[in-house]
Amino acid sequence: MKDKYYAVSRGIETGIYSSWEECKKQTHGISNAKFRSFYSLKAAQKYLNKREAFNQNYFNRNAQSQSQETYQLYFYVKLNGEDNFTSKFVLKHKSGICVCKFDRNFKCSDRKIIELQTLFFALKNATDLDINRIEIFSCSSELVNRLKNVQKKYFEKNTENLFVTVKDKLAYFSSWEVSYIEDSVIDEELL
Repeated sequence: MKDKYYAVSRGIETGIYSSWEECKKQTHGISNAKFRSFYSLKAAQKYLNKREAFNQNYFNRNAQSQSQETYQLYFYVKLNGEDNFTSKFVLKHKSGICVCKFDRNFKCSDRKIIELQTLFFALKNATDLDINRIEIFSCSSELVNRLKNVQKKYFEKNTENLFVTVKDKLAYFSSWEVSYIEDSVIDEELL
């Protein structure tokens, strides 16, 4: 049997992967993921190059109008059993149209790590789409207060660096706000 190469042009990390398992890690739970399999590395690279060129042209055409509009990001992390968390986010245009969705389960003992990783990944998707104005809604009052610099002590030493990374990512936006929202409201937005 010939070797297969999996080219991921839209996912957690774009690139070429040598197994379906690696490709799946980059695309599973991503609503707008794009990938294809190839029998040659050259063909996989050609596909990625074409997708990059297409994406660049698309974003250049839409960057001016997109950059001035505000998008809404709804996200939560919920306990789903012992050391299992469900992590979800949806990025919506102000008109209500979903531009990106994420839904994944994680095995981890620290909810705060999953919250920060989910928020960082959501913000990365927004910046990849050249969005620079965003409203963030979370049902974690601790995280909201920490992002607003109201609450000084939320993260332990093991999560402080991740928090700094999230704050650095927020610096890419020309405008951002964060608000607390009830679980029931966020559940409706994530449907």
